[in-house]
Formats: sequence, structure tokens, C-alpha cells
Amino acid sequence: KSDLVYDLNCNSGIIIRQPVLSSYGRADLINIEYAGNDWECINFKDKIYKGFRQWSINVIELKRDKIGYNEVGQICRYLKGLKEFIQTLKLPKDRFYIKGILIGKRVEENGDFVYLLDQLNQVDVFTYSLDYKTGLNFSRSSDWRLMNVDFTNTNLNFNISEIKNLIREHLQ
Repeated sequence: KSDLVYDLNCNSGIIIRQPVLSSYGRADLINIEYAGNDWECINFKDKIYKGFRQWSINVIELKRDKIGYNEVGQICRYLKGLKEFIQTLKLPKDRFYIKGILIGKRVEENGDFVYLLDQLNQVDVFTYSLDYKTGLNFSRSSDWRLMNVDFTNTNLNFNISEIKNLIREHLQ
């Protein structure tokens, strides 16, 4: 199975096509799954716990061709709109884990865009390919790095004890 199948285990949820997120726009798909119950300790000494329901929500944006800065901005706008909507529901016993998934034919590789993708915790990027033998295939696009990097000429000139002292000063 591809990584995308594991991310979108639709057996316990629903998929909404073309939902409008108010002025934030219209997403391609939103997948909502009930992820189960969990407990949070309120008072450890008296063993008082509060239960809450967990939900996993994926906002999925499909692109015919490349994924670049504009597409990441678009999915981030949808994520913000969804979070704002959830706040209006006032559901104190529910926890929502929200993620964006971008799917496109390729990822923009010019400039520094690919390094941005590795820093976004709430957005996963997949590329797709279509093969007449294997059908539709997905691959996660992550862990971008420069090739053949030599750090021997790096000039960071810092003293580890100075860093430790700085940390201690800020913790007091």
C-alpha cells in the first residue's frame, strides 16, 4: 500500500466533496474520521480524569500539475478556515487533529520551496503517477536535502559551554 492509503483510512469516516469553508474558499475534499476516546488527567493525586473524543480531519487538495508556493498557501488557508469553523462549534469534549494533504503530478524544485515543505508539520505532499500496468500510484514527497554537502568548511565558531550558560540564564 502507498503512504497515502495509510493516511486516508476511510473505513471509519466520511469524505465531503467540494466543501465551502466560508470566505476561506472551497476545498476539493475533506476526510473526517472518529479516532476514538482518550483521557486527560485533571488531578493525578485524586485520580480524576476527563474523557474526550478524538477526531482526525484531512483537508485534501488535488492539483493536476505542480505543487508550489501558491498551492501550499491555498491548503494553509483552508486549514485556517476549518480551524476557525471548529472553534465556533464549541465542543469542549472533542479534540481535532487537522492535517492538509496536497496531491500533484510534481513538486516545484526550483529555489528553496522544497525546504519549506519539510518544515510544515500539518501539510503532507504526495505526487502521483499513472502507469498502464500498475495504475494510479502515490509517493510521499519529503526529506529534501542538498547532495554531497561538506560541512568541513562550515564556520559556526561557537563554544558549547557558552550555549549551556545562555540556556541556564534563561531558565532562571
